Amino acid sequence: MSDWKLYRWTWILDSPLHIGTTPAGILDRTRLYVPARTLWGAITAELARKQSEQFPDYERVGEELRKKVRFSYLFPAQKMDGNWYPWLPKYIHDPRNSEVKGLAWCLRRDEKDEKIIEDREFRMWLLYTRPATAISPDNEVAEESTLREHEILLPFSRWGNAVLEKVGLTGYIFINGDNEVLDALAQLPQLFVGGDIRHGQGWLSRERTLVEENQFFGYEVHTQNVDYPEIYTSHLLAHTLINECIQISGNIESFSGRDMVQGWNALSSIGHGWVPGSVLTEPRKFSLHDQGFWTL
Repeated sequence: MSDWKLYRWTWILDSPLHIGTTPAGILDRTRLYVPARTLWGAITAELARKQSEQFPDYERVGEELRKKVRFSYLFPAQKMDGNWYPWLPKYIHDPRNSEVKGLAWCLRRDEKDEKIIEDREFRMWLLYTRPATAISPDNEVAEESTLREHEILLPFSRWGNAVLEKVGLTGYIFINGDNEVLDALAQLPQLFVGGDIRHGQGWLSRERTLVEENQFFGYEVHTQNVDYPEIYTSHLLAHTLINECIQISGNIESFSGRDMVQGWNALSSIGHGWVPGSVLTEPRKFSLHDQGFWTL
């Protein structure tokens, strides 16, 4: 059993961001949020490079973070009245017949959903597509049949208004009572996250110092004398494994990635899970695991 401390942090997009997901034809699609596993990898790489003057010990640093830190997903955030407020995915119901209407994005402010925008419109606020192709290293010309469109999250948005504003990404970290790890995370000024970071994408800078809180996006959390941080909610904000029959509205996908410690071709998968934004009919208690996914 452990005692965890909860902190909120916000990162600012300094360049376009691409977090890959299932493609659609020639379109390389992106997620609108940063999964915890992706964030863990970026922070592991940054801390390992800072702690070593020679070859970074990525495996040791990564395992240390797994034991002492739990990351939430980072969701798009809008700055209002000097504070950053998240836009959270959520499957909503039609009030006329209680059927699922579809995925929407909710501005979470003062522990309630202040504004709701349908997914299609919200994606128009934040996304842009640009053409891309593979270049042959032999003659430096475009490879045949590789022309595609590349979807990116823009660093600026009008948020449905007339003025362009910066786009933030906000989330939480749980730390298992280790001030050394807390200090190391608090001193990270910049991160490189997602795809094509060598081509200028995925540059994030931290907006402010870590702020200790007692709620998780306005939902109840249990952090004392528990093996894993526990979140009490009916609104799923991470990929969630559910092994029992309960009533839920949302979507399911397979969530996996490469395990670079085992080799380039090694894959790590948590299996099939409900996607962020799925909702239950009543609140339940979920555990946050070291790879960022939730379980009952």
